[in-house]
Amino acid sequence: MSPSVLLSGMLWKRGGSTSKCLRRYEWKEKHVQLLDDGTIYYWSKDEDECLKKRLIATAGGVQKLPKRKEIKFGRYGQHCIMISGQNYVFYFSCASEEERQRWMEAMESTTMLYEGQEMGPTMRALHSLFRLADKDFSGTINSEEAKAIAHRLSSGIPDAELEKTFKKFLKRLKTKELDFHDFVDFWREMSLNEFVKNQFMLAGATNINDCISELQVVEYFRSCGNVDWDMEKMTSTLKEYRRSGSAMKKITADEGCDIFMFSEALYSLTNSVLKSEMYNNVYQDMDQPLTDYWINSSHNTYLTGDQLKSESTIDMYRIALEQGFRCVELDCWDGPDGDPIVYHGYTMTSKLKFEDIITCVKSYSFKKSKYPVILSLENHCSYDQQIRMAEILTNILGDTLVGRLPPERKTVPSPNELFGKIILKGKSTVISLEVEEDEEPEDDERFF
Repeated sequence: MSPSVLLSGMLWKRGGSTSKCLRRYEWKEKHVQLLDDGTIYYWSKDEDECLKKRLIATAGGVQKLPKRKEIKFGRYGQHCIMISGQNYVFYFSCASEEERQRWMEAMESTTMLYEGQEMGPTMRALHSLFRLADKDFSGTINSEEAKAIAHRLSSGIPDAELEKTFKKFLKRLKTKELDFHDFVDFWREMSLNEFVKNQFMLAGATNINDCISELQVVEYFRSCGNVDWDMEKMTSTLKEYRRSGSAMKKITADEGCDIFMFSEALYSLTNSVLKSEMYNNVYQDMDQPLTDYWINSSHNTYLTGDQLKSESTIDMYRIALEQGFRCVELDCWDGPDGDPIVYHGYTMTSKLKFEDIITCVKSYSFKKSKYPVILSLENHCSYDQQIRMAEILTNILGDTLVGRLPPERKTVPSPNELFGKIILKGKSTVISLEVEEDEEPEDDERFF
């Protein structure tokens, strides 16, 4: 089914949205259309619709302007929407706060739904990575782009096997590339192993395309020793899987459970050998110094692929934080116009604005967990741009930012003490007015 128009209207668009037109900063009134798949079309009011241009709204990429830009943009900044992607930032100005809210809510809703159902975290990650892999906005991807997604998800699927199955899918569908719906079906088929297939047949299925009843699923898990499963719990679990888009297609309660819902239940924490109290609640001692804990960390968070020439995107910070990472990395370098940027230095990877990343971090840091988030800063910026970094961090993160510890404190705070806080970690140059001319400043590794 082709996407339909979700919202349309006249908005003011700022020039200079891409690297090809950096100096065209004028605002022009545009026709704007938002489709229910997240595609945004825009064209000038005196142009024919056939000349429309396209961009994609991704989760985490639709934001209000930082206060500094609101002031800089004047009357257009007051009700402005910032849409960021792989290597672009678009600005659209609305006539009122109500109109801005309506557009932002509509854009955000398109990044949350799949076939009318709200996506779970895995589906949202697939959706975001699919859009990022689709560089020409065609709505389809080829086998090389599918490999890039598999690598980013650390799937462990060999390239040869993935390409072979991809070609089979194309032959079966009689097409040259896969759209997102077909890619989801392809990914689920790739992620099924022989163990899941065999267990699904043992549970009562006649073939892997069959559905089994909720009672059959309960009886299977209880026969395997999980006596906590009952009909009430199974009904609630499968209802959640249907809501989050775990099934291959839309499955009703009467139809029961397909192999993909069964697989998710099989590998879920609900079916863990650990007692539910151990994974539903934090039972560990969280009052020790933060440095005593292993921390779920992300390296080169901004990259969608290899470390030499892949794209950088803000969306990867959103994905990492939603998956529970408590430490994300930012490689900071001097950028144009005094604004620091983030990229893998001395490579062909694309660049992101430091300010845009910090805005995303603020929005998504504590959706998965309230325990502290660490920003690991690899700082290559000049003194002036370090000052700019400090301004951005202070203005956007505000009270959530942890400051210097008092000198009398001998240990770092515990995770419980740092609930809902953001920590800066990295090397900074300690500058003293009393340093002799021939004396080198010290590099100081600091957690706070």
